[in-house]
Amino acid sequence: MARIYKRDKIWYLDYSYNGIRIRKKVGNSKNVAELALKDIELQIARDEYKLTKQDIKIDTLIEIFLEYNLTNNRESTTKRYRAIMNHFREFLNLRKIPVRKVSQLNEGIIEQYKSFRRSTYTNPNGYKVKSEKDIKKTTRKGARSRTINMEVDGIKYMLNLAVRWNCIKENPIKGVKPLKHDDKKPFRFLTSEEVNKFLKHTPRHLFPIYFTLLHTGMRKGEIENLTWKDIDFKLRKIYIRSKKDGILKPVNVKYQ
Repeated sequence: MARIYKRDKIWYLDYSYNGIRIRKKVGNSKNVAELALKDIELQIARDEYKLTKQDIKIDTLIEIFLEYNLTNNRESTTKRYRAIMNHFREFLNLRKIPVRKVSQLNEGIIEQYKSFRRSTYTNPNGYKVKSEKDIKKTTRKGARSRTINMEVDGIKYMLNLAVRWNCIKENPIKGVKPLKHDDKKPFRFLTSEEVNKFLKHTPRHLFPIYFTLLHTGMRKGEIENLTWKDIDFKLRKIYIRSKKDGILKPVNVKYQ
């Protein structure tokens, strides 16, 4: 139901959409208000009959998403998202009732995906278990809760981008809640004796790399991107350039 009304020489629109009452100021002209009313009535009718429904094939969206990651994220991030999408595609292909388009996705399907990942064999190296020959000592049945949450977050991220790209109107799984972390591994740090023993048996050409990792807490990628100008031997500091803003951040070398 939509209507126009006048108050203090100003014409307004008054209509309901998706159960929400909306009022909008149009202006001084009744003719303009009537045209705006017809436009709103047409939009509501088109939505009710799903004439303006935005949709896209899931496979197509995945390809666009992975291409986007190649341009905007690191290789390691793209690799992780590719693995997530491979699991998601495998799940969708095994379903008795096919799901081909984003409009067919809902929170219930993602809950089924969680169960699917809980019941499938997983290798730490990411390789699929296609037969009993692929089952190793380290093979585990069922992905960890933390891993499943990360995968669902990756799917949500893709769908949020689809909304931003006007491929779909809204994210159909935005309300999915994460699993509780009941399988988180406790942290264990190396003792000083273990560090010295490890360095003692480290090959000579790798010693500077592991020495720096152990005594600064730097990440592998940060060390790979280091240059000589990033190192201040007098102040015993290493400077890491942030990828987001390019600002150099100092890291103290703790070794005495």
